[in-house]
Amino acid sequence: MPFTIRKAMRSERLFVKNEIKTCAALTLRHMEFEFVEINSMLTQMTGRVGFGIAPPYKNVQIQYGYIH
Repeated sequence: MPFTIRKAMRSERLFVKNEIKTCAALTLRHMEFEFVEINSMLTQMTGRVGFGIAPPYKNVQIQYGYIH
């Protein structure tokens, strides 16, 4: 059982978190991305400064596809 209540629980959670990140990185590596509207200027929400990455005011349109 991978998630038990004991001292090693933290290391098991970190292992699973890193496995999920690795899987996501490998999936994104086999895709190509292209911005649809490259000319529009993006501005960030200033009310969320200090809470990680500030999201833009509007969504960024992209096209993606798998690399064969």
